[in-house]
Amino acid sequence: QEALRLKPDNLQAAANLGLAAMEAQARSLGAHTTSWAVDRLGLGLATPPGHRSRLLGHGSEPGATAVVAGEIFNAPDLALELTGSSRLAANPDRLLSAAYRAWGLNLFARLDGTFAAALWDEPAQRLLLTCDRRGDAPLYYRLEPDRLLFSSWCQLLAPFAKDLDRAAAREFLRFLYISPPRTIYDGISRLAPGSYLLADTRSVTPQPLPDPLPAWSPADLSRRSTDDLVRIFEGLLLTAIHRRTHEKAIA
Repeated sequence: QEALRLKPDNLQAAANLGLAAMEAQARSLGAHTTSWAVDRLGLGLATPPGHRSRLLGHGSEPGATAVVAGEIFNAPDLALELTGSSRLAANPDRLLSAAYRAWGLNLFARLDGTFAAALWDEPAQRLLLTCDRRGDAPLYYRLEPDRLLFSSWCQLLAPFAKDLDRAAAREFLRFLYISPPRTIYDGISRLAPGSYLLADTRSVTPQPLPDPLPAWSPADLSRRSTDDLVRIFEGLLLTAIHRRTHEKAIA
């Protein structure tokens, strides 16, 4: 990846550049708020109409500032492990900030959910962009010589694209799908599932997410009976369902 020579001020105000154009585009598309460059950091995730936007820098932990669009399914478990209480689970932004302070990049091995997130590490002067492993919650970005623009809504970056990506258009017409990192717009990329983007003053590079924490030990399973294995699997399945439904009745 090409080193972009991004200055800390540019990283901290990545979305501030071109703010007026993005706000106008958001209004024309019916977005309630853009969440771009309102606070001192000038970083945020813009979400489609009907979804609440959040700002980086509001209610975050010292030294690390985060914003989450979507849902972290195991938030109560993470909050309990971090603080001994599940109350922090109600604020995904603060939870992600606290998790980053405690575990660093290893926090990505612990996250379970459908989300896009941005995290600004103030002491290290670096920006992290990530999404869930399946890529169900998209995150788009555009690299320019001296700035990085990003959003969870591709249309807000569209005014900065000069042309359509013809290869992406052909791919869509053939498969009705465009595989990341390509998007329909030339110069706008989608963060690939199972990866995160690391931006600092030297470079902007995608990195693979660490493997998720194992739910069992192969050595331990080898000593288990068939009935034990069935109970372990059933417990994992029910936990996954509980996290995603929150005990709501479903059909």
